[in-house]
Amino acid sequence: MEKIKRRFLFVYMALLSIAVFSSLLTATYAWFSGNRTVSTNIIQARTGIDQVDLFVSSTGGADFQNTSVCDIVQVNKADAQFLLPVSTADLQTFLWNDHTNEGLASYFKQLSGEEHIYHGRIYLKALARTDIEKRNKFLLYFDESERATGLLASAENEQILRAARLGFRFNNLSDTTKIFKFFDQTPVQGGRPVYNTVIDGQLLGDDQVITWQDGRVVATKDPSLLYKDFVVSFAGGSVKLPPKPILAMELNQIYQLDIYFYLEGCDPDCSDQIKFELCDLHLGFYGTLGE
Repeated sequence: MEKIKRRFLFVYMALLSIAVFSSLLTATYAWFSGNRTVSTNIIQARTGIDQVDLFVSSTGGADFQNTSVCDIVQVNKADAQFLLPVSTADLQTFLWNDHTNEGLASYFKQLSGEEHIYHGRIYLKALARTDIEKRNKFLLYFDESERATGLLASAENEQILRAARLGFRFNNLSDTTKIFKFFDQTPVQGGRPVYNTVIDGQLLGDDQVITWQDGRVVATKDPSLLYKDFVVSFAGGSVKLPPKPILAMELNQIYQLDIYFYLEGCDPDCSDQIKFELCDLHLGFYGTLGE
C-alpha cells in the first residue's frame, strides 16, 4: 500500500473535498483491527454567492497563503498507515484497548501521541470581495451533490463506515468540536446489536462511549451527530439548507481546522471481523452567507 498522500486541490469557491481510502486488517474484534489508510485528498470549493471566496492553506497566521493547491499537515507524528479502534467524547482524550476478555474490552489506556488515529490540519479563510455587513457569517455545510463529490462515503463493507467517526475542531475551541457518524446505529448480528465494552462491571449500551474523568475511565453519552443532518440539498433549482451549519465562520478571518478520522471501538458495529475492505470517504462542503 502507498503511504498517505495529503494533497489538497482548490478547484472552485467554497467546497472542501477529502478522499480517504482505508482497508482494515483481519481481526476477530474491531478493538484489535488495524486500519491502513491511503488517501489522495482534493479540496474543491464553491458557495451560493459570488461575494465570498474560500481560500485554503497548509499554514496559518502570517504565513497563510491563498493558494490553489496545498498539503494537509499531519499533526500527530505517529505512523498513520495503521489505525486501531479507540474511543473519545471530545477529540482530546482518546482511549484504546490492547486485549479483550471473551470478546469484551474492559481495560483501557490513554493514547500517547495519537498513534492509533489520523489527525491532520488545514487553514480556511472566507474572504469577502465586497463590503458585506459584519453581522453576516459564512455558513458551512456538507455537500453531496454531483457538482461536489457525490456520496460522502462508500465502502465494499459498509460496516467500516458504521464504526467510523469523523471529528472536526476549529481554532482548537471545544465549543466548535463536532464528531460525525455516517449511520444511525442498527442491529449488527442476528438482528441485535453486539455490545463490546464493559466499565465497572456494566456493559455499555446504545449511544455510549468512554472518556477519562478524575483519573479513571467512565462511560458517557456518545456525542456523535449524523452527518446527513448537516447536508445541503438541491432540488428544482432551489437550495435547501439544514437547520444548523457545521460552523458559522466570521468573514476575513483565518480558521484552523483539525480533522480526525478514527474507528469508535465502543460502537456495536465495531465488534465483528473485517477483512481488507476498501472504504472511500469524500468530504464536500458548501458555504453561503447568513446572519
